[in-house]
Amino acid sequence: MARLKRASAAVLVGLLVADCSTGRPLADIEPSQYSISSGSEMSYGGDGYNIWVMNSSTRPIMVTGVLLHDCENIRSECGTATRLQVRVEPGRRQTVYTVRTSDRGRPSTFRFSYTWSGATSQ
Repeated sequence: MARLKRASAAVLVGLLVADCSTGRPLADIEPSQYSISSGSEMSYGGDGYNIWVMNSSTRPIMVTGVLLHDCENIRSECGTATRLQVRVEPGRRQTVYTVRTSDRGRPSTFRFSYTWSGATSQ
């Protein structure tokens, strides 16, 4: 009986390892406010900020627009939505828009919001 339990345990461990090594997602995660996030960071040239979107779902999304508001020392248009068509693949972080500053020598601030929709798989 003990041999049977050990053999069953070994088979179970083997199945789990084989299933985990396939590289396929274990669950389908829909795009939602919980699986899509965003942020901004200084651009490499130091003359602006990159707005990025992270897609933690298992389906692609399309970022369709960005709106800047509460801008100070920003050259990019503030208060008017900018239409976009930037595809973000599952599990990826993608820069979707670059905000340019007016004067690199002065502090700058802004806030942003964005819109997205589900994209068709290719």
